[in-house]
Amino acid sequence: MKKRKRSSETAIELSARYPFPTTYGDHFETPRRAYADLAGVLRCAAVERGVSPAAFRIYDPFYCEGACVAHLASLGFHDVQNPCEDFYASEAWRGIVDFDLLCSNPPYSGDHKEKILNFALACGRPWALLLPAYVVEKSYFPQCGAFFLKPRRDYAFDHPHGAGSDEAPFVAIWVVHLGPRTDHLYATLRSPFKLRDLPALVATKAVRGTKRPSPRQRNRRRHQTAGLMCV
Repeated sequence: MKKRKRSSETAIELSARYPFPTTYGDHFETPRRAYADLAGVLRCAAVERGVSPAAFRIYDPFYCEGACVAHLASLGFHDVQNPCEDFYASEAWRGIVDFDLLCSNPPYSGDHKEKILNFALACGRPWALLLPAYVVEKSYFPQCGAFFLKPRRDYAFDHPHGAGSDEAPFVAIWVVHLGPRTDHLYATLRSPFKLRDLPALVATKAVRGTKRPSPRQRNRRRHQTAGLMCV
């Protein structure tokens, strides 16, 4: 019987395929359904830009397996940049903007989420980021008037080695911002998934609506509860 490779071996093999540092648990591809839910936003943004969807330049700075190019092409968006390079060493990161809209499902480990949000605000272009819903309650989340797209069914993400479960342990939502035209686009967008603000998102139970205690606070609360049970 052929032995199954250990996760450490597959992680090394996977990281060797990329010219930049990677984390094994970050290699999850965005499903086509997520892009289909976003397609209405992208078409409206293309109209605002004055170009056809096929000529609308979309940039995804985080490369996984390149599936985003095929998924977006199947929806009519044929100018998608998803280079296999280190985003933090790229021209885009240095401020050379050559795209119409930033669209990405960034790595969720480390500080990637905070970094891509900062980049999105600084790049001066419309953006749509697929993020865990809990991010909107983080202190680093910008109060910029973005709106959200929350799917009726949670997205399932695919790993190259089949790692992880079929369902993500969190709710993933699109966070969308189109500069001064955000309110106008939201009003005209025909989508059953759109939510204008945090209270609307809280109403769906995708987030708690209250700040989550820190690990230290949660640990202290557990000890306090254990102490009460022993009395």
